[in-house]
Formats: sequence, C-alpha cells, structure tokens
Amino acid sequence: MQWLMPVTVIFIFTTHTSEFANSLNKIGIPYKVVYAVNIAFRYILDVQREYKDILNTQQARGLAFHKGEGSVVEILKNYTTIFIPLVSSSIKRIETVSNDMELRSFGKKRKRTWYRYKQLTTADFIFIIVCILLLVGAIYLKNNIMGGFYYPL
Repeated sequence: MQWLMPVTVIFIFTTHTSEFANSLNKIGIPYKVVYAVNIAFRYILDVQREYKDILNTQQARGLAFHKGEGSVVEILKNYTTIFIPLVSSSIKRIETVSNDMELRSFGKKRKRTWYRYKQLTTADFIFIIVCILLLVGAIYLKNNIMGGFYYPL
C-alpha cells in the first residue's frame, strides 16, 4: 500500500483528463460516469490549492496546526476552520458546474464526441502486454510459490 499514493500522484500529474476520459469511454464505460471521473480529477488540484491557501490564511491569523503549537483538541478544532470554507467553496463549484452542464443539455444524447483523442501507439501496446505479463507472473507466484501472506516482524 505504500506505493499507491506515489503512483496516484504521478498518474494525476502526467495524464490529461480529457484524454483519460476519452479512453475510458472508448473501452465501454458510459460517458456520464466518465465525465464524473473527469471532473473529479480536474478539480483535485484546485481543491488542494484552495486547502493550502485557507491553511496559510488561518496560520497567519495565529491558529495552531502543528504539534507543539497547541493541544490536540485545539489543533483538531482549528482544522474545522479549514474544512468548513473548503466544503462551502466546493459546493459552490459543484453548483456552477451542474448549472453549466444543465444549460448545455448534458445527458440528452446517448453518445458524445470528445475534444481530445489519442490513438494507441506500439509503445502503448507493448506496455499493456508487459503489465499483463507482470500480473500473470504475480498471480502465479502468489498461488504456486509464495502461498500465504508475508507478515514481517
């Protein structure tokens, strides 16, 4: 599980959201679901930036957020001063996006076109084959050689 966060961060920073959404739609996922994933990935960085801005503002006001600056209860209470404005601004953003989607008749048609489309290259197919081989190898090792879970002491 330690590798999940770095892989996720690399994926978010290196993948264009429209190309990713188009690829998901091409493999058969309904475009309404794909669009929800697309919006979620698009706003992760905005929410993170806004969180840092609110945190810096609250720290400038003198609120304690780190160990040694106040009691645990006080620090937890101070974090609510971040999450309430963050949730409020996220709800405003959601309302704006939903109004925009409604004005553009989102979901009226069964299919949609995508602005960005990228063909798979030979390198992509090689990477897919290597990943499948690694997965098959890992499953084989787990079932035939390793047997159970490893619990380090």
